[in-house]
Amino acid sequence: MNNPLGVALLAGHRWPLATWVATLDFRTGFVLYVVLIGAPLIVYCLFNVAFNVGMMLFVALLVPFATKFTSAPVGTLLDLLILIGAVGILLRQIKERDWSFAKYPLSYMIIIWLYYNIMQIVNPYAESRMAWLYTVRSVAIQQVVFFIGAYAFCNNKKGVCGAETDHFDLFRQRIIWPETAIPGL
Repeated sequence: MNNPLGVALLAGHRWPLATWVATLDFRTGFVLYVVLIGAPLIVYCLFNVAFNVGMMLFVALLVPFATKFTSAPVGTLLDLLILIGAVGILLRQIKERDWSFAKYPLSYMIIIWLYYNIMQIVNPYAESRMAWLYTVRSVAIQQVVFFIGAYAFCNNKKGVCGAETDHFDLFRQRIIWPETAIPGL
């Protein structure tokens, strides 16, 4: 890809695919485009938690605009990204077995809250399980974002957006000054 021949070969291989997609109707072409671009991004979100957090922020910003143009439930894409991030962390924990990112008092409160919300599903006196699906599910699932963010920030010294996070401890709420920050010390 770093020479004209590589660019020509890439364009030569992609030209028939682009021509074929252009001949399809708009809806089929759009769905095919979303699948070709979205599927690799979803797989990458599974293995890179910091990228997953950035993708969740991007999708959360685009959901209000997407709902103006379609009646599809685009908010469930955010739920899917949260689920993929949680599964990605669990898959990594099979190998790493380091739960230090989740050992904070807030973590225990969130786990109790999640347990309470899950127990509401099996409540035999519940009026409607569909009401739980529409209201409580979104609030309960978004609490998992705390663990995804904690894992991404604790294990990635560059942070989510690439900024250095060595000088600010996110969970103990104190500033760690480098030795060069104050001259003469």
